[in-house]
This record gives sequence, structure tokens and C-alpha cells, in this order.
Amino acid sequence: MIKKFLILKNAQAGMSLVEILVVVMIMGILAAISAPNFFNFFSQQKLTKLNENVELLMRQVQNQSQREKVNYTLEFQVATNKDFQYKIYQGVPSATNTTTWKSLSDQPENLTVSLTQGKNITFNSNGTINSSGELQVNEKIVVSLANLNPPSKRCVIVQSLLGSLSNGKNTECN
Repeated sequence: MIKKFLILKNAQAGMSLVEILVVVMIMGILAAISAPNFFNFFSQQKLTKLNENVELLMRQVQNQSQREKVNYTLEFQVATNKDFQYKIYQGVPSATNTTTWKSLSDQPENLTVSLTQGKNITFNSNGTINSSGELQVNEKIVVSLANLNPPSKRCVIVQSLLGSLSNGKNTECN
């Protein structure tokens, strides 16, 4: 009797090869379904971080102009390699400015940047927006990614001559 019980117990122990294959196939299907959403999530996060960096940069230049009581200009450009760059310099925009361009870090691939009116913003010594700069009230610096599904946009909006800034998403950036 004990011998018969031990034989039955050993016969039912473990999993068959077919059961293991079914589990592996189910896991593969779930991974294939979730992978695009996973990569989309990381691209969205990079886009949001880039937009936050643009806003932070604008606020830092504004604070620097207030602190030092001098006009400062923040200028943007999209380089030929699609690199979104900026430079900060004292005074108003001029063609003779020799300040070097710096790259905004951690840029996602397929980045599109659009500047609605101009590419520079000048803050007065009291932190307000100087009318000599190209970016004025209700201007937007829009960053978007073409490869996201659905396509996503983020923007920094210059709201007033006092230099108030806000972030926008998708339809707010049109």
C-alpha cells in the first residue's frame, strides 16, 4: 500500500513540457502587447522633462537678470543635427554675439521644436520681458515627438509682460 502511494505521488510531481511551453507563450504575448506602451511611457517622460528644462532655464535667466540688475537674453535654436540648443548672454540680441551654444540634455529622438514667433527672449533688470526680444506675450515654445501614439506636445507659454510662464499640453500648444 505504501509502495503504491509513493509511485502515484512521484507520477504527479512537476510540470510537463507542454505546460511550460504554454506559460512561456502566454508571457511572450503579454510582453509583446505591453512593450510599445512601455517605450511610449519613457518617451513621454523625456518629453515632459525637456519641457520642464526649458521652463526652468527661462526662470533662471529671469532670476539672474533680477539679481544682477542687468538685461539677459536667452536664445534658442534647432541645430542641423536636430539638437535643441540654447545660449544665455548679457544684453540684447546682436549678430556679433560670440557666446557658445549649449545642448539641452537628455533629448529624445524624433524631437520637433517649434518657436511660434522668434527664437530669443530678453528679460529686463526687473525680470519683465523686454520688447526688443522676439518672444512676446502668449508665445509658445513647443516640443513634440512624432513617434508617439497618440502624438504628444508640451509647451512653455509666456503669459504676460511681467514674465509669468506656464506649461501646456497637447491642445494648449496649438
